[in-house]
Amino acid sequence: MPQTDRPRQRAVREDHIRNHEKLLDAAVELFDKQGVDVPLKEIGAHANVSQASVFRHFANREQLIIELYDRSSTDLTNRLLAAIAGTRDATAAHRLDVVFTTVVDTVTDHPSYGRLAALGATLNPDRTTEPALVEELHQLIGDAQHAGLLASDVTGFDLIVSPMLVGSMLTQSAGAAEMVPRMMTIMRRGLTPQTTGTPSASCASTISEP
Repeated sequence: MPQTDRPRQRAVREDHIRNHEKLLDAAVELFDKQGVDVPLKEIGAHANVSQASVFRHFANREQLIIELYDRSSTDLTNRLLAAIAGTRDATAAHRLDVVFTTVVDTVTDHPSYGRLAALGATLNPDRTTEPALVEELHQLIGDAQHAGLLASDVTGFDLIVSPMLVGSMLTQSAGAAEMVPRMMTIMRRGLTPQTTGTPSASCASTISEP
C-alpha cells in the first residue's frame, strides 16, 4: 500500500473517533434533559453528525445504551474511588456518607444515569464492577458492620443503588437540595441492623399517612 494513503487513513480514523465521542456526549446531554427515549437522529443532529454516520457508529438504540451504560458506570466508579481515597482515616460513618453523597451528586449531575444503569444491566448483565471498587466497598461494609452501622446482609450493590434511587427521585423534585440530608438520614436508618421484627401497626399507619 502506498505510503501516501497512511496519513489519510489516520485522519479518517481520528475523525471517526471524534464523531463517536461527540455522539456519546450529545446523547448524555439530551438524555439528561429529555430522558433516554430521544431518537437517534435527534442525537446526531445535536452532535452535528449526519444520520448515516450515526448508524455507522450505533446499529441500534441498544448498542448506544450499552456503551453509555459502560461510560456512566466508569464515571461513577472513578468518582467513588477518588472520594474513598480521600477519606481513608475517617470514621466508617463518615466514609458511608461520602459514598452516599458521591452517588447522589453524580446522579444529580447526570439524571439519566439511573435509567441507563437499569437498562444497561438488562442489556449487558455480564458487565462486572471494577475490582478496586469492589474491594473498597467490601472493606467499608466490614468496618461499618463492626461499628453497628450496617445490617449483616447489606452489600456493595445496596450502597450504590440505594443512593442512586434517592438521587434519581430528587432530580425530579422541587427543592431537591433541601431534601437531600433528610433522605440520606432515612436511607442510612434503613440500612442499619434492626432490633425488632416487622413494624408495629402504629408505625405502619404513620408511614401510610400523606
